[in-house]
Formats: sequence, structure tokens, C-alpha cells
Amino acid sequence: MKTAAILSGVALACAPFAAQAEEPIKITYTDFCPYMCTQDADRGFTVELTEEALANQGVAVEFVARPWKRALGDTRSGSTDGTLAAARAEAPDFIFPEAPVSKQQFCFITRADSDWTYGGVETLDGVTIGTMSGLSFPGIEEYMAENEGTNAVQVVNSDDSIQLNMKKLKAGRIDSVLMDPVATFYSLGDLGMEVAEFRTAGCLASEPIYLVFSPADEAASARLAAAYTAGVHALAESGRMDEILKKYNAMDGAPDL
Repeated sequence: MKTAAILSGVALACAPFAAQAEEPIKITYTDFCPYMCTQDADRGFTVELTEEALANQGVAVEFVARPWKRALGDTRSGSTDGTLAAARAEAPDFIFPEAPVSKQQFCFITRADSDWTYGGVETLDGVTIGTMSGLSFPGIEEYMAENEGTNAVQVVNSDDSIQLNMKKLKAGRIDSVLMDPVATFYSLGDLGMEVAEFRTAGCLASEPIYLVFSPADEAASARLAAAYTAGVHALAESGRMDEILKKYNAMDGAPDL
């Protein structure tokens, strides 16, 4: 781990925040528990990691709930400062810190009585998929882009996209939901559904996700990215990161630092 080098390398860049950060920066996020929770008292482990990492560097944060595409759009325009939590393919023009906040893996979820299993893009023929817009789909990007908005790939863009998709799946209106299974299964209790009603039927590649910063002011965003990287490494070194992850039973979501 390059923690010592990172901390010393960003010290000068981060120091001004202690004196200048009188107003909190604004970070958009979307309901995706247990990563990010807009409607729960527990706000999600990436929210807590972000808040504490930046607080360690003298940066206060205000979190603003938005549907995913709007969350990215507001940060892209500069009306907000950052967004939780994007993969590189989801926001390629944004400013990325060196340290990710977690990792994600999207899987195909079907009803338990289905015998279909994902085995590559060639196995998607005739399968109706529910998902949300603006996500990264490693290995099937072209297929998803070409079919988005058709019956084959039905996109929901709202704060309750997981819930809406799972209701459609249970009702038999679609064959599969392509979402993060940790977040999806976490939400089932609120829907009166049981995990046993569904199955995971193959997954895409895992990828890191980040707190990403606005490209509208690259200099300010680079300083925020450096501050976040220093802060998250400090949380890892102190053991506080593990405490937060354990609170959400999310040790598998630990970022690779």
C-alpha cells in the first residue's frame, strides 16, 4: 500500500481546505442501499466513508438525493461538486480520485423458477431485461446501448428503480433484472418479497466505483479528489473504515486501496 507516499504527496494540496471550506460542498447520490440510502436513518456505507474521509481533511459535505442520470448531470454542469458512486465508464469526463470508495458488480436476477442463465451476449436473445439508465455494463456495453428503451432493455430512471424493476420481475413483465445483487436483495424486505423468490443467473465483471468530481472546475475538483484520497487512506489505516463496513455487513464492498 502506498499510503505514506499518498498522504505526504497531497498534504500541500489539501491543507488550504481547513481554512477555506466554510460552506459544505454538495455531493449528489441515489438510493442504492446499503451503498447509499436516501430514505433510511443509516445513510449507507459509501456516504459515511465519504463524509468522514473529507471531514478528516477539513471539508464539510451536504448530500443531495437525485435520480442517477440527474445526479451525474448536476455534477457535470457544476451545479453540484461531486457524485457518489460512479464507475469510470459511467462518468469518463469527471475528475476521479486515486482511491475508489467501493466496488460494484451487476448480475442478472431472475425469478426462482427460471432456468435461464447468462453466458455471454449471445444468450441475451429473447430475454427482457429491466435496469436503470446511466450504468456501466462491462462486456455487454454495445448490446445494452443498442437496445436501451426497447422491449429487450427496459430502463427505469427514478429514485426507486430497484423496487420498480423487482415488482415487474415478480409480476412476470420482464425476465431478468440487471442490477447490483447486494443492493437489490437488500431492498426486498421493504417490498414484502423474499430472497428465496429469486436467483442470481450470472454476473458481469466487477469494477471499482468512485466519488467523482465535477469537470466544470478541474482545479478545484483535483484538490477535492486529493483530499478525499488522503482522507480515505487515513480511515483505512485507523481501522475506522472496517467499522463502517461491518455496520452494514458490507466487508465485500471494501475499496481496493
